[in-house]
Amino acid sequence: MLSSSQLRSIKVPLFISTKEWDLPSRTYTTMWDILSSAQVSISWGSITGDISTQTDLSGLLATKAEVTHTHSPNDLTSGGALVNQVLRYNGTNWVPFTLSSTVSLSNLTQSGANLNDVISWNGSNWVPTAPSSASSVNWGNILGTLSDQTDLQSALNSKAALTHTHVKADITDFNESDYATPADIPTHVVNTIGLTIRSTSDITTGYKALGRSFQGVITAYRIDSYDSSNAPVSGSIQIKVYKNTTLIGTATLSSASTVYDNTLTGWTTSLSSDDKIEYEVFSCSGVSNVTLTLYVNSSLV
Repeated sequence: MLSSSQLRSIKVPLFISTKEWDLPSRTYTTMWDILSSAQVSISWGSITGDISTQTDLSGLLATKAEVTHTHSPNDLTSGGALVNQVLRYNGTNWVPFTLSSTVSLSNLTQSGANLNDVISWNGSNWVPTAPSSASSVNWGNILGTLSDQTDLQSALNSKAALTHTHVKADITDFNESDYATPADIPTHVVNTIGLTIRSTSDITTGYKALGRSFQGVITAYRIDSYDSSNAPVSGSIQIKVYKNTTLIGTATLSSASTVYDNTLTGWTTSLSSDDKIEYEVFSCSGVSNVTLTLYVNSSLV
């Protein structure tokens, strides 16, 4: 191998013509041949100039990454991942993983993600993704049954049906004294029928009068005797009562100004709506003005 001093002693003849540089038409060994055959070793420290002037080397370097560098999620290939899997660091590499429990992703760099983004597989790449808001989720795309969502099911269980009833205890401002209890609600209404006879002397035996009835049951009768000034006066009178020409009972006042009878011994008490009622004075003594009242209970239910 030639030393640098030997290289400097080699001379290559060159001849100058009037037109151009020419080598004479002789056979000479070129400098490149000499350098090649000499197998010269060049130290990197002896190379001067800018590396950008070496275009092919600069181009090769441009295709290489820095020793320390980062990647975005788009640079990740699927690696056999399935839809909805996440990346999990196994201590050596990031690998697709089916998330079944809480997994730490502390080793995953930010990689352009925004606050609250998640990283998900879109079918081609792992990409940061903002979770869908509730307003953008189609209920028809939610799988499973409602009972799978225990907190929502519990919330629904605490609600009343659209159509429902309440008991008295559910009314917070209920004051029982302001309302009737079932025992206070009447099951019937009391109607009255009867007649009033006024005369200047004892009422004539055989006097008759007609009327109409309510549907219901006769529960009592009352007779009141009074004078022309409506003051009570003692006397005796019997008034027979007929229903559609059939005798149903006799109301009797004996030496008194008034009588009330709810035993109705021997009476037929049932009445139908618009039964024809007939009254007849059977006997009378000392009574010139009299009122007969029949009490009839009509059912409300």
